[in-house]
Amino acid sequence: MIEHKIALVSIDRVRPHECVVEERVRELLRDLVSLPVLRKPVVVDEETLTLLDGHHRLQALRRLGVELIPAALVKYSDPRIVVRRWGSGEIIEKRLVVERAMEGRLF
Repeated sequence: MIEHKIALVSIDRVRPHECVVEERVRELLRDLVSLPVLRKPVVVDEETLTLLDGHHRLQALRRLGVELIPAALVKYSDPRIVVRRWGSGEIIEKRLVVERAMEGRLF
């Protein structure tokens, strides 16, 4: 298991790197309104606050006006963390993910 710590993080400091599917965000919004429980925290790099997992959850929480979100903070530099493209399984360089997040250029 990859070491992590759970913390409340300002939603405005988290840096996404992926576009979201609008229908999935709306589905999460409906779920959160009917049962306001977040079952899984988003996963964020502890150094850069790049969002690694939970782009749809982040967007739904943002639309609900949530200011602090639970996040699992991980060391993205850990060699056990690998990023792959959906579908092809092609490995994406971590450096590129962080750069895109910092620049606001979403995949």
